[in-house]
Amino acid sequence: MSDRRILSYHDVVLRHGDVELLRGPLWLNDQIIAFFFEYLTHELHPSLSSKVALMPGATTFLLLNSDLAESAMIFEALQLHEKELVLFAVNDNPDVEWAAGGVHWSCLAYHRASNSFHHYDSSAPHNRKVARSLAGAATPLVRSRSGSSGSNDALFPSFVEVAAMPQQQNSNDCGMYVLAVARALCDSLANAQQQQQQQQDESASAQPCCWQLSKEQEAALLHGITPAGVAEMRDELLAAISSLVKRAAAAADLN
Repeated sequence: MSDRRILSYHDVVLRHGDVELLRGPLWLNDQIIAFFFEYLTHELHPSLSSKVALMPGATTFLLLNSDLAESAMIFEALQLHEKELVLFAVNDNPDVEWAAGGVHWSCLAYHRASNSFHHYDSSAPHNRKVARSLAGAATPLVRSRSGSSGSNDALFPSFVEVAAMPQQQNSNDCGMYVLAVARALCDSLANAQQQQQQQQDESASAQPCCWQLSKEQEAALLHGITPAGVAEMRDELLAAISSLVKRAAAAADLN
């Protein structure tokens, strides 16, 4: 039963056992996180595809366990050096022989405007060490290739452990907090993009600028992530999966 395929969605296949994790509260696996990253990209914020890259756990694991030459070759097509925001699902798995291991998820985000990695950990400082290692591995991929030596983007990125990150109240919701942070950051970027477009429509002299969150704006954004909201998000994901299953079935009937 747990192996029955429920949905094939872009690069992710969800099986019965994956979907049941959302009915928990249970610890999320990489498949659910990867699904939500695809859903965020293709359904919620398709306009951000050129500005945002979302890296699920399996991709992050590969980056952490590849040398620089391998990483450059593997991730070249993603053009991470051009993205305003790059999000990584961070897992504490230390076993290179078992990509599905680990017991805790957190979110690492590269903000281009401030040239900084921000670590959002709902059980801080559990994943700080692995997040720092990931930031080091990702730095050659996210740094601009056209910036001059005097530009902010040419400097080594800073690492910020975000103190305003809400802390989970159980041992199961770390993955859900990763999804909530990813959605909140993408919502913020999408809103900023919309406002910028309105300004450009109203004034030909308005210049595009890179999205940036102040410390206060970031804290306010994270303040909206609550235990109740995280619980509701499980139901929202179940509803989204159900809707996509019906859409896929309807498309199959037409063929």
